[in-house]
Amino acid sequence: MADDPHVRFTASGKQIIELTVLVNARRQNSEGAWADAETTRHVVRAFKTLAETSLSHWRRLIRSSFMEP
Repeated sequence: MADDPHVRFTASGKQIIELTVLVNARRQNSEGAWADAETTRHVVRAFKTLAETSLSHWRRLIRSSFMEP
């Protein structure tokens, strides 16, 4: 995740969530060594039930990533 999700609502009250995801791909070069490829940025928008579910999962993921092992 590049930043916090943006949550908004339509005039009729339907939830919309927008997430920015950064992807760091790794490629194997001709010598067999792994090298980082260019980072790509993806903007993901979810509506209605998918937006509510996505936000719930994102919050759980963030909470668990900051917990002590």
